[in-house]
Amino acid sequence: MLKYLAFFLLFFFFFSCNSKPEENRPRIASFHAIQDGEIIKKSEGELPSTISLANAEYRNLGAGLSVPVRISVVCVSSKEANFSYHFETEEQSIIYSDYLKSKAALYGAKKSYSRLKYLVENQAAAGKELNDAQVQLQQMAASMEENLNRLRMQGIPIEKLSKLKPGNILIVGDIPETKLNRVKLQSRLYIKFSAFPGDRFETRIDSISDVIDPVSRTVKVIIITKNTDNQFKPGMFGTGQVELENIEALSVPNEAIILIGDTSYIFKQIDSSSFQRIQVETGIETEEYTQILSGLKMNDRVVSHGSTLLKGLSFGY
Repeated sequence: MLKYLAFFLLFFFFFSCNSKPEENRPRIASFHAIQDGEIIKKSEGELPSTISLANAEYRNLGAGLSVPVRISVVCVSSKEANFSYHFETEEQSIIYSDYLKSKAALYGAKKSYSRLKYLVENQAAAGKELNDAQVQLQQMAASMEENLNRLRMQGIPIEKLSKLKPGNILIVGDIPETKLNRVKLQSRLYIKFSAFPGDRFETRIDSISDVIDPVSRTVKVIIITKNTDNQFKPGMFGTGQVELENIEALSVPNEAIILIGDTSYIFKQIDSSSFQRIQVETGIETEEYTQILSGLKMNDRVVSHGSTLLKGLSFGY
């Protein structure tokens, strides 16, 4: 009997020590939207652990930008010609070959059109022949322009390729569309190639493409540099680090930004129990922070993590 009584007392003591009175447990706040979702009200209680706040502050957003790069073209000396291009892919080689063919065809069409024009002016040929020659000239011009565009989409603009000399390489890097405003012509780019892990090569950005890849939403940058000791081969991959200036800018954590279509919003704390949906204009985006150009001021308190819950209440989904 004493054994059972001791067991009961031990169990009661253990339960009493580990049970917490309901009134001492922290109350977790709930939320509801008012004013068509512009204001989110918080009930009494603590914020859920999934939601945290941060201040809008001035931070240095000039940290280096990492860029994936690859060697796209290597120019080498050739016995048959002064030089030849070794491309990264067979597709690039085919496109360049098609470009050369269309360029030659366009030259021939121009010569033919000029000859026929002279003959027609001197009544030695029919006007229909001149019209046919003009149509062919337009077709050859369109074909060459198509191949030029294909080369641009590969990150190989012909104006840069034509200046590539033996002993030089053409490197292509991909800059995210959202970070394009951080890169300028002649910006220093320090590259480490996977094939040479212990070396870092200093280069500069020679050109920035006017075309945005519709799938990856990236813009290609071109770097031309020397192929010292012919160590670089087409298709070699590496990582470039763009040297950026120190940029002090008002910013918030990336997670604070809610993107609806092309418009950016933030939930700003306006008092201890209310958050307001604010439209903001954003600028530079780093790995952690996004620049705020308008909509917030220094030390504004914003929802930095877990804003998805407030987004659903505010926008109704």
